[in-house]
Parts: sequence; structure tokens; C-alpha cells
Amino acid sequence: MKPTPRAPWTFAVAAALLAIFFGEVFFASRAKSPAWDEPGHIAAGVAYVQLGSLSVNPQHPPLLKALSGAGLTLGGGKWQDVPQARDLLRGAEQWQWDIGSLILIKSGLEEALLWARLPMMLVGLMGGLVLYLWGRQIAGELAALCALGLYVLDPTIVGHSILVTLDVGLGAFSLLFLFCLWNWVRAPGRAWMAVCGITLGLALCTKFSSVVLVPLAAGLVLIDRRRKGARAAAVALLWIYGIATVVVLAIYRFQGPGAYLAGVTKVNADHAANYLVYMAGDLASNFTSYFAVAYLLKEPLAAIALAAAGLILVLRGKEFALREKLFLLAPPAAIFLLHVWKADNLGIRYIIPCLPFAHLLGGIALASLLRAPAKGRRIAGAILAMWAAVAAAGIYPDGLSYFNESACLLDDPGKVGLDGGSRCGIAWLDDSNVDWGQGLKQLQTWLGRNAKGRTVRLAYFGSFPPGAYDMPVEQMADSQVWFHPPPGLYAVSAHMVAHDSALVRRNYARGDEWMTRFSPRAIVGHCLYIYDFPGN
Repeated sequence: MKPTPRAPWTFAVAAALLAIFFGEVFFASRAKSPAWDEPGHIAAGVAYVQLGSLSVNPQHPPLLKALSGAGLTLGGGKWQDVPQARDLLRGAEQWQWDIGSLILIKSGLEEALLWARLPMMLVGLMGGLVLYLWGRQIAGELAALCALGLYVLDPTIVGHSILVTLDVGLGAFSLLFLFCLWNWVRAPGRAWMAVCGITLGLALCTKFSSVVLVPLAAGLVLIDRRRKGARAAAVALLWIYGIATVVVLAIYRFQGPGAYLAGVTKVNADHAANYLVYMAGDLASNFTSYFAVAYLLKEPLAAIALAAAGLILVLRGKEFALREKLFLLAPPAAIFLLHVWKADNLGIRYIIPCLPFAHLLGGIALASLLRAPAKGRRIAGAILAMWAAVAAAGIYPDGLSYFNESACLLDDPGKVGLDGGSRCGIAWLDDSNVDWGQGLKQLQTWLGRNAKGRTVRLAYFGSFPPGAYDMPVEQMADSQVWFHPPPGLYAVSAHMVAHDSALVRRNYARGDEWMTRFSPRAIVGHCLYIYDFPGN
């Protein structure tokens, strides 16, 4: 597609959207406690930066963790030399969450967490910038701005960009590599070839599922050059792979390719082999439709509708050449299918790398509507844009827990609100889709305002110690929430409301599903259900 001419105001709008995104993630981070995976990644990052050690959390590559560790180090955070930390460096991986939590607490929790998360926010910001720059080239200025707008308003992107986790980083660096590959394919040269190798190496060090980029790049390049220049392209690809290998070895401190391959063998090693995942009230070891259902429920309906319309426009539109169609559609398809095939069903977060491509398709459709001569189409485009904005504002700062309106429409449409169908999320999915332990700080605030002096019994899905927040908490074992508890004040993770209620139904023919039978007094941060049972 031939890009539209640039206008001076477009860069200002893009800069404003990126500034809004940074403001979103910065202030959302200040509201959230550490999520499940964060302490382990933080411990690994600090060990890498301050001790030169790769032994912590080897089941994931070190790049993003090292960026977080560098941020925390700049903020004054320090490795804690305690016996458990020394055991962790010797391979006792069970201590990674405790040591990461200890580092945060001893370094001043609020500021240390901000410094650890700041590099992740900047990585998310980079993803938005690359999306805009690539969108300008492939679809024009207005489509690029619309795509960036959808990215900025995506609750999933915002909710995960604040966390020291790997999925947004994988998406951002994968997008960066594919943007560079696109430019090299359009204008082959040594400079772009070298940049492709560097960015591929960086992407390969974000998460091991990034290995899909290696065959994907070969397919995109060789199909594009199938008639002429295929041999030269194959040689150039070998150079790109060689440069990427050097980058990977450098990030692994030149310990040899065995360090990277050993990490690959440990992927999901800390996941319970017999764990049953939850979807729509059922439990199973795996659901083939899981990630499709997660996308259709957890992305704003306006964004889904626009992405579908954009897909039709790209497939049917003559203005998009084969090369553009391949780069727009093949990467998200490959990433999505890889996760359907191999990934555990633990959240939409695994397919976050697909979302920028959906937003680019959505941007193409939204731009088409806004440019349409028919007034009705322009109005429809404006309505869809405003709907996406309402979804972002209505759930903020709890984007991780967002569900769209369709989550409630079948069973309980009365629960639809400005936050979409987020109150119905537990009827569909669990784990990081609803609660990943990030609501402790909001619970502390709620207790101070609504239950001062009372002890709350907490059923918590997380790795960070609740006692780090100054509130009267009695932590419950998971099994203690299976049956109707005695009088008292309870805070129960949304994950447990969904998953444990399903376990009760599965294991007890007449189990007491009290978490779903009783209405909560409040839902804190869209992730902690508050129950208050008075005495007799």
C-alpha cells in the first residue's frame, strides 16, 4: 500500500498518544502490588546485573530481567546475601520468589518496585512507537495513528506493561525485529541486514517462544524472493542468523550455546504437570480453544470488530501487495498457533505478541471508516473509537482483569458496566486473566477506609508476602476456602473464586460453592472478592 503524505500534526498526535500510554502505565504501576512472576524475575535480573549470575530463573532468557535489574540497581536496590540467596545461586530455584520479594522490601518497596518496573514500561512504550512507525509505512499516517490509539487503549497491553514479566517485552522486540526485516526486504543493504541480526538476537533473549521468529523470517523472506534473488536472500539470512547468534551469546555472557539450550529444556519446569486449567466452568489439562476464547473475551469489542474488518480489507484489498499481506498476517498466525500447540492455558498474556498486529488491522479499518465519504461510516468509526476509550477508562488501573461486555451478556447482562463485563470474568477464565496477586496495595487501602481495625482472612493467589503491606491479615490455606467459612471478613482471590469453586464442583457432588453463591460485599481492584459473614 502506498503511504499517504505526512502532515506536521501527525507526529504531535503520535507523541501525545505515547505520552498518554506512559502516564497510564506509570500511575497504574503505583496502584499495584507485585504480581505472581515479578519477584522471581526481579531476583534473576539483580543477580545478572550485580553478580554476573545466570543461575536464577534459567527457564527464561535474561534480557528483560536484566533490564529490570539494571533499573532497580540504578534506584539503589541491592542483592540480599542471606543463606537462601546463596542456595538460590547454587540452583535452589524454589527461593527465587522469596529472594525477589526480600530485595524489594529491603530496598524500600514502593520506590524499588517502581525502578524495577520502569524498564518494562519503556519497553511497552517502544512497542507502541514501532507499531506507529511500521503502520505509517505499511498502511499510511491515519491508519498508523488509529493503530497506536488502539494499542494505547488496550487494557491487556496497559495491564501487563507495568509488570516485570516477559510477554509485552516479547511482543515489543518481536515487532521491532519484524519491522526491521520488512525494511530490509524492501531495501536490501548491509545496514538493515545488521540491524535485523541485532534485533533478532534481542528478541530471542526475551522469551524462548521467540524461536518461532527464526523459521518465520526465512519464510517471509524466501516467499517474497521466490522468483528472483532467492539465493542471495538465503545467504543474507545466514548472516542475520549469525549476527543474532553473537548477540545471544553476548547476552548470555559468552557461556556458549549450551546455556541457551539448557534454558529451553526448563521451560514450564515450575508448572505443575497435573494442573487442571479452568475455562467456562470446566476443568481440563488443556483447551484447544483457550486462546481464541481469551482473545474474544478479554479484548475490547470495538477493537475486535475493527480487527476483523481490517482483516477483510487486507485480504480483499488490491492496495495491499502480497508482501504486505504476509507481514501483516503470517507473524500473528504463527505466534498464535505455536501457543495453541505448546503453551499452558494460563492467560491471554501468552498471545500478547499477536495484539499489535490486531491493532494494526484495526487501525486500517478505523482509518477507512474515518476517511469514508458516507457520513454514517464516519460516525460508526467515531463510535467505535469512543467505545474503546470507555473500555480503557472504565477498567483503569485494573487492566489485567478486563473482560468485554460479552462475558456477561449470556448469563447476567445486569453486571455490564463501564468496565465492560469484568465482573463476569470469573465465569470464564482464571489465573492471570483475573488475578495475579497484584491487588494487595488496593486491599490495604480498602481495609483502611471500610474495615479499620478488623482482621481480614486472605485467600491469596500470589508470591509476594501480604505482610509487607501494613494491614491486619491472616492468610488462609487454599483448601480452607472450599467450604463455607465461619463468621468473619474474607478477601478471596478472583482466581480462587473461579478455579476453586470448579474444583469443589468436580470433587464433591454437593460441595459448598459459597464463593459463587454469596454476593461479595466489594470487589477490590477487580481481583479480590470481599465477603463479610456476621456472627449469629
